[in-house]
Amino acid sequence: MGNRVGNHRRQVLTILDPVVEDITHVWTTDQQDRLCRWIHQTLGIDVCSYKQPYVHRRIQARLRKLRISDPEKYLALLEKDPAEPDHLINALTVNVTQFFRNPSTFAMLEEKVYPELFQMADPGRPVRIWSLGCAGGEEPFSMSLQLAVHRAYHRRYRILGTDVSHAVLDRARKALYDADQLDSVPEKYRREIQAQEEGRFTFSRTIKQAVRFRRQDILDLDQYPISDLVLCRNVLIYFDRTRQAEILHRLAFCLADDGYLVLGRAETLAVEARDLFDCVDSAERIYRKKRS
Repeated sequence: MGNRVGNHRRQVLTILDPVVEDITHVWTTDQQDRLCRWIHQTLGIDVCSYKQPYVHRRIQARLRKLRISDPEKYLALLEKDPAEPDHLINALTVNVTQFFRNPSTFAMLEEKVYPELFQMADPGRPVRIWSLGCAGGEEPFSMSLQLAVHRAYHRRYRILGTDVSHAVLDRARKALYDADQLDSVPEKYRREIQAQEEGRFTFSRTIKQAVRFRRQDILDLDQYPISDLVLCRNVLIYFDRTRQAEILHRLAFCLADDGYLVLGRAETLAVEARDLFDCVDSAERIYRKKRS
């Protein structure tokens, strides 16, 4: 791990002092390597595979918020403050999402992807749907809302939401949302929303029972579940091209024959993986696994 860290992280990380902006504080290569190893060993996240400018920006932002300019002080904080690891995960993982984000993508799922999945599905098992980087549960619950209104799909599907952050998964499992978070839920699904205490809202039992959550790092390639539909939107953009190709090859391996993959609008299928998928809708970044 140490050699690989050193090979990937030769760029010097600089932190601007939060009080005196013209003073630059430099992380040595050793300090960078120690931080990278600590994140991997303690949090299970291999940040060496992330795009390094992104990692640098996020760590800088975290230290500015803490008003810490000395790298050694931050490394010591990670060891003694049990809350800081979760804060660091949240800093490294951007959890910007909403219900039915990119409505045209969900429209294509409803019009084309779901009907074909259920038509070819083995009647003896549920359709398996996986939402990577599910954040607070908005994406998997959006799909659960869509599927619940179709009698033909009744109880014939299971949705798994995974994320690397314990904090966001705790929120997802609670399934409690403020009214403004639900503004993007289409009117036809709003009957499944139920009021809770203190002005918060949740979903009906039917919607919640179809979804389960677990912690998983996308880089744990051996832990990928067999799936019929995978939504991996706005996740690959944080990784270099080599790691993107590895992830896409593993996703193809874990997808059932003719299974679907959905990427984010800002993402493209890596050249090294284009022989594994057929394009279904280029605008919505929807692909279908080629048969072996």
